[in-house]
Amino acid sequence: MDAETSRLVLVAAISAGAAIIAGLGGAILTAWINRKNTKDTLTAARQDNEKRWQLQVDREHEVWLRDAKQKSYAKFLSTVTAAASNSFIADASYPMNTLMAYDEVRLIGPPEIRNAANQIKQQILMNAGLNQDRCQMLPEADANSAELEEVEGKLTNGIGNLKKMTHSFATLARKDTGAEPRQPGLGLDPVSTGI
Repeated sequence: MDAETSRLVLVAAISAGAAIIAGLGGAILTAWINRKNTKDTLTAARQDNEKRWQLQVDREHEVWLRDAKQKSYAKFLSTVTAAASNSFIADASYPMNTLMAYDEVRLIGPPEIRNAANQIKQQILMNAGLNQDRCQMLPEADANSAELEEVEGKLTNGIGNLKKMTHSFATLARKDTGAEPRQPGLGLDPVSTGI
C-alpha cells in the first residue's frame, strides 16, 4: 500500500470513528434529555395529582362542615322554638334540649354564631327561672298577684327578646352556611312568624 492509500484509509477510519462517536454521543445525549423530561413529566403529574387530591379532600371537608352546621343550627333553632313556645309550662326538658343543642353549635360554629347562640341560651335559662318562680307563686296567686304579674311580664318580655335573638341567629346561620337571608316582604320567614 502506498502512502496515499494509507492516508486515505486513515482519514476514512478517523471519519468513521468520529461518525460513530458523534452518533453514540448524540444517542446518549438524547437518552439523557428524554430521561430528564420523563422525570420532570412524572414529577409534574404526581404534583398535579396531589393538588387535585388535596382540593378534593378540602372540598369534601367543606361540604361535611356545611352539612354539619346546617343540621346543628336547625336542631338548635328547633329546640329554641320549642322552649319559647312552652315557656309557661313547668317542663325542664325544653331548656335542657336547648342546652344540648347549644353544645353542638358551640363545637362547630364560628364566633358570631356561638355568641348569638349563647345569648339565646342565657335567655332561655332566664325564662326557665322566671317560669319556675311563677309556678311557685301559682298556689297562692291571690296573695302574690302583684309579684306574679311582674314575673309574668318579665317572662313575656323574655319570650319577645328570644324571638328577636332567634331571628338574628337564623340570619347569621344562613350567611354561615351559604344560604341567602330572606328579603323582607318576599314570603314567610318561619323564624319571625313562629311557623
